[in-house]
Amino acid sequence: MRNLGLLWGNLVNILQKIWYSSLESLHVYNFKIQGFIYHVQFVYANTSMRELLFDHVAVETFIFNQINLYSLFSEMNIKNLTISNSNLLFMLCPSKPSIFEYIDFSNNAVTDDIFRNCSTLTMLKTLKLTGNKLEKLSKVGLMTERMTSLQYLDVSQNPLKYSENDCRWSPSIRNLNMASCSLPSSVFHCLPKNITMVNLQKNDISDVPSEITHLTNLEYLDLGYNRLSDLPDCMLFPRLKMINVEYNQFPYPSSESLKNCSGLKQMNIGNNPFHCFCELKQFIHVRNKSPAKFIGWPDQYACERPDNLKGLMLKDFYLPEIYCNVFLMVPVIVVPIIIGLILVFCLCKYFDVPWFLKTGWQWVRNKHRSRNSKKGYEELRRDYTFHAFVSYSEHDASWVKNILLPNVQSMNNMRICQHERNFTPGRSIVENIINCIDNSYKSIFVLSPHFVQSEWCHYELYFAHHKLYTESTDNLILILLEPIPQYIIPSRYFKLKTLMKQRTYLKWPQEKSKHALFWASLRAAISINLPTEELESSDSVPSVST
Repeated sequence: MRNLGLLWGNLVNILQKIWYSSLESLHVYNFKIQGFIYHVQFVYANTSMRELLFDHVAVETFIFNQINLYSLFSEMNIKNLTISNSNLLFMLCPSKPSIFEYIDFSNNAVTDDIFRNCSTLTMLKTLKLTGNKLEKLSKVGLMTERMTSLQYLDVSQNPLKYSENDCRWSPSIRNLNMASCSLPSSVFHCLPKNITMVNLQKNDISDVPSEITHLTNLEYLDLGYNRLSDLPDCMLFPRLKMINVEYNQFPYPSSESLKNCSGLKQMNIGNNPFHCFCELKQFIHVRNKSPAKFIGWPDQYACERPDNLKGLMLKDFYLPEIYCNVFLMVPVIVVPIIIGLILVFCLCKYFDVPWFLKTGWQWVRNKHRSRNSKKGYEELRRDYTFHAFVSYSEHDASWVKNILLPNVQSMNNMRICQHERNFTPGRSIVENIINCIDNSYKSIFVLSPHFVQSEWCHYELYFAHHKLYTESTDNLILILLEPIPQYIIPSRYFKLKTLMKQRTYLKWPQEKSKHALFWASLRAAISINLPTEELESSDSVPSVST
């Protein structure tokens, strides 16, 4: 029956006539109750009626005794009663044991007080209160406590709240629907002990508490459209057969959670923001080997990250094993790199690359210093007579005269002050040393074990070192002819020890292939343009020896 409008008294009379007929099911849609609602005697006995449904009922009388309305329906001795989309506010508890097995009060305005302390609905198996105004989950549980036959309860789309109160439920409940209720993760503490199926879609659940131990009979768990970051621990539910976690927020199920859920028969993990990196390979591998059915595969399983793979089906995702397996990466990538580094090191050592680099760096530094001092060259031409003063031990004279001086003097006609040739007769040795150092642009010291044993070499080094600090000039060039062990340097030679630690020195190479770079570095260190006029002192007869 559709689109009817009847006075309350006429409605009751029609229902009474039907009650005595052989009709078993009556559905009424878009019905309007007109006129005053008053108490009418109704006989419920001797009926064939099994099901009564009212959908979209409107009461056009605003002031009436609601008990007259509710009592008509609460006492009906039928199995199925549905009053939906009708702004129903309340329903009385039957005054005597009822045979109701199915009650549907969906999309009304029912509150927590419905069926409070009701003990006459012992045969009720299904109760639907979807889309009402239920607020406290603990009260919903108490409502069902005496419904000893209740198996299915639907309280979805209600503004339910759970505040850690003690929850008591009918022990017979097996299926519970609490979707779209904005419930937190702690709701698991309030679930009925013997529950086998629970729908918690579209709530505010971010995880399943690990201390949950009472849900040992749970077989079906629906957690779609929540905020989970991984699969729940299936070990908490030893009889779990099916789980739904679609539309959550985990990039890939962890290997541990997949291992714990390996005994499931069905899984729905689709429509999650999968990150297609190495971690996802484990999930794909488990899915390919698992006997469980993955609902929605492959259409609902696609990459979300990285951006270049967005939309790619997981079945088409592939990464070479070498990218993900560290044990493969070590021999394939790391070992060749190590071998290559060792090979380069050996080649560098064999061809003396470190020496060339070090000497080349000294040459570059000398050239740089030479350019920085370019502005003072005019004054240097006026102040200096020699390019360099050479200090050496008599034991090293052969190397100095036969190798060093010929090669240095051939560089742009450089003039070298040598004690055997340029010391002025009649002056003291100390005075000659000071005069040569002051008139030379650079002071070259040929260092060797014999050098540190010479007293005069010590004087020459002392005066050159003094000029270095008093005039702030970079005038020292150290040539290490032979290695000098630290233990043979006398304690009074502390200046030499300091210089060798603080300043770089040129080391005379034994290999002929390195001589060219040595001379280039030395030339860069003492390069300067001096006046070309010849000095009388340059041809002086040797008079003093150190």
